This record gives sequence, structure tokens and C-alpha cells, in this order.
Amino acid sequence: MFKFGHIDMDESHKSCVLWDKISKDDFNLLMKCKNLYEQCLAYSGRNVHDVNGAAGNLLNGADHFLFSFTEDFINKKYDIDGLNAEYASEGGWEGHTRKFLVEQAIPRALKALAEK
Repeated sequence: MFKFGHIDMDESHKSCVLWDKISKDDFNLLMKCKNLYEQCLAYSGRNVHDVNGAAGNLLNGADHFLFSFTEDFINKKYDIDGLNAEYASEGGWEGHTRKFLVEQAIPRALKALAEK
């Protein structure tokens, strides 16, 4: 089974994420986050508090990003249309969360892991 934090990424397992809706670029972004997250979990240096915070950012950001690719009943329950309208200027909820991962979570993790 393939997991990223608590997020099940195994297609054969029951999951509310519609993996076939995720583009190759988006999947690669998730894999980059997953790899950084695993590096953060393995880190045991002096900067452990910053690294743990960065790991939380990665996991939370990926979880919110995957929310864009959930089944319709989840989207309706949590009003994904309302989120898309609220963040329309950023390409909807998907664009907003992708931007967070690319511009904040990933750079924060890389910086935290690089500091000694």
C-alpha cells in the first residue's frame, strides 16, 4: 500500500480520490511533496522543529490539493463549488492549493532540510 501521511494513494484500495482525474504534472507534484515529507520524517538534526513544521505544511497542502479530485458526493458535502468561486482568481481551489504547495510548502521544506 502506498501512503503519504494518512492519505491512501493506492488506486486498488477504496479511496474517495479520483486518481484518474489527476494529471501527470499534478501527480508528479504530489510525489515531490511525498518525497520531501518522507525526508522530513527521517530528519533528526538540530533544525527538527522547523522541519516538522514544514512536514505538516506539506501534508496539509497535499490533503487540500487532493480534495480537488474527490468524488462528487464529497465535493457537494464540503461545497467545492463555493471554494472554487472564492479562489476563482487563482484557478479555483485546485489552483489555490497547487500555488500553496509550489510557492510555500515545498520551498519551506527544502530550506528547513538544508539548514544545519
